[in-house]
Amino acid sequence: MKKIALTLFMVFFTLMVFPQKAMIDTPGSASRFTHDFTCMPEYVYSQIPADLNSGVFGDIGYVYSKVAEDYMATGPFNTMKFWGYRVLYPVESFLIEVYDGVPGQAGTQVIHTFNVNLTPVATTYYSATGYQVYEFTVEFGTNITQLNGWISISRTTLPYVDAFRWACYIDSGSNCLSYDTGASNWIFNTALPAFCLGTAAEIPVSNWALFIGLGLILAFTIIRFRKAS
Repeated sequence: MKKIALTLFMVFFTLMVFPQKAMIDTPGSASRFTHDFTCMPEYVYSQIPADLNSGVFGDIGYVYSKVAEDYMATGPFNTMKFWGYRVLYPVESFLIEVYDGVPGQAGTQVIHTFNVNLTPVATTYYSATGYQVYEFTVEFGTNITQLNGWISISRTTLPYVDAFRWACYIDSGSNCLSYDTGASNWIFNTALPAFCLGTAAEIPVSNWALFIGLGLILAFTIIRFRKAS
């Protein structure tokens, strides 16, 4: 009985003490970096901490395979921008999911699932652990009307070499979630990931398109008028 109690205590102690370092890229002696990251002009939600001192793991090949953060958008959105590091390939694949509540809680559903291939755009900044930070822009291709929810990302690029980190600010007052594939559950951590949600800018119609459209309408009207005569 004592051995069982001791084993349970050690498991509990391990989960309470060590997950923070496993879920988050601990910067060590380096503290943070400042930046000039900005959202898209038509953003409906912005969370870009002024200082980004670490990164939270979110990679299908790592024990912490997803990172989820909550949002409160002011309107529907169809684009997302986020920043991260430990980028290895010219095109990176991600699984992005939108939830109507807190992931892992009873009743919460995944209402949107996107598998996207994104081109990393290098910034001039480096993480506290020395990796170059990249910007990613996602076009979902549909309007997401869940204004209050959670959104998660997971890099799914293969072959797996090292885990992707979502750039964040470590703050004891903040909460996001990491999915532990070993325990098959979500775990809170003290990270504030950097991302924006917004709408794609409208593409202006060219003059040639207007002229062609007017010409087709005029031709159709003349044909109809002649048939009527």
